[in-house]
Amino acid sequence: MMLDIKNLNSFYGKSHALWDITFSAKKGKITALVGRNGMGKTTTLRCIMGLIDEKSGEIVAEGKHLEHLKPYEIAKTGIGYVPDNLGIFPTLTVEENILLAAHLSKRKGDWDIDRVYSLFEKLYQIRKSKAGNLSGGEKKMLSIGRALASNPKLILIDEPTEGLAPLIIQGLSEAMNKIKQLGVTILMTDQNIGFVRSVSDYVYIIEQGKIVYEGTIDAVKQDRELIIKYIAV
Repeated sequence: MMLDIKNLNSFYGKSHALWDITFSAKKGKITALVGRNGMGKTTTLRCIMGLIDEKSGEIVAEGKHLEHLKPYEIAKTGIGYVPDNLGIFPTLTVEENILLAAHLSKRKGDWDIDRVYSLFEKLYQIRKSKAGNLSGGEKKMLSIGRALASNPKLILIDEPTEGLAPLIIQGLSEAMNKIKQLGVTILMTDQNIGFVRSVSDYVYIIEQGKIVYEGTIDAVKQDRELIIKYIAV
């Protein structure tokens, strides 16, 4: 396994947000954590990245325990993070954002700036534009491309399709599958079941901070009642 989560609990003050979350992300696969808004998807990723201190349980990536590490220490282990707010530097250009991520990471690998541009050709076309002036879809591409430039083994992507037009989502689906083919493991959250079906290998459904279902994407595709109960809005 690339990532193993065991009995993860998290808290916001006196509020218990995650309840004994247990799941895994297999190496070289795309694992989706799906559910409606407010169910704990983002909180789970933030726990993995060390952005939430009030938590308990085990977070293990390739045999290394992460639960007590700082976010920058977790990033150094080879985990990239694309938050729901994207986290790009708006006053820097597209190219400066990507080059800065590569420079700070110092990890060597196949993901140089040319490979990022080959994955997202649009980024090459707008490489001299300030990141703050980009469209929502362009910012999403940049955030993912910047994470890839750090040459991660695993990328956590929070709500990749949120706010995107269908045509942009289709292109993102193709890019996600290419990333997987090039050996990067992906753990993503989303509530767009069409997108999840097009890219995922394995699915966990989260409801009220608890894992209520797990199965292959083929099993999810065949269970319409499951989708209506936990995912459809």
